[in-house]
Amino acid sequence: MQFCNRKPKWYLRLLRKNPFLKIPCADHTKFTKDGCVVLEPYNRGKGEFRDLISFCDKNGLNFLVSGESIHYPGHTFRIKIFEKDYISHG
Repeated sequence: MQFCNRKPKWYLRLLRKNPFLKIPCADHTKFTKDGCVVLEPYNRGKGEFRDLISFCDKNGLNFLVSGESIHYPGHTFRIKIFEKDYISHG
């Protein structure tokens, strides 16, 4: 996974609609070259995941959760958010 400073197009569209956009579960946010937003929070509960699911459903997005993270490995986990038609290559 290659990180970059460029925000994905879908993320910019959401920011134009709402300049104060807050993605549920967000912490240590990064962007990838293939158009994903990556969050690496320490811990999150059921309510926060419900909020993330609702956010993704409302905005035509999907997400994956992984135990792999680069921000303080072993203490954070990774949430990769992407458009529903995105195909992961690893």
